[in-house]
Amino acid sequence: MTVSLLERQGVFGATGLAQLTRGNKVPNGPSQNAGVPTNLPVNLSQLAGAVNYVPMSASANNVSDSVNNGVTGYTFGPSTCSVTGGNPSKTYSWTYISGTSFTIQSPTAASTNFIHPGHAPAGNYSGTYKCTVSDGTASVDSNTITVSLTRT
Repeated sequence: MTVSLLERQGVFGATGLAQLTRGNKVPNGPSQNAGVPTNLPVNLSQLAGAVNYVPMSASANNVSDSVNNGVTGYTFGPSTCSVTGGNPSKTYSWTYISGTSFTIQSPTAASTNFIHPGHAPAGNYSGTYKCTVSDGTASVDSNTITVSLTRT
């Protein structure tokens, strides 16, 4: 398959033609691409690192629940990281960012529940978590969510 670099620069995640290269060399600057025609067909296999790039977008839902204060080891959720685009094989990673630290039940799955262990005083507990998705090539995206639990 052949394409024009000028027509396809956005498809490969480039903001300009200087970010696209031929062969296995990455130029030090745009001036090294001066001799590369941008309006002639280029075989996709000539683009270093861009052949398998497919734009991808990840989104995940916030989680909110409430529980009686006497309950221990309360599991709630789930939050599901939905992905559009990218290549078919995806890996997921859920990580704690800040606030209340709940246990992430399935840290490498697309969907996970959260666990609030032990007894805690009545009140509102809230933490920030991130789901990162990779498709094994150049596509990586993440989404930050809020996980909230009210103990009454």
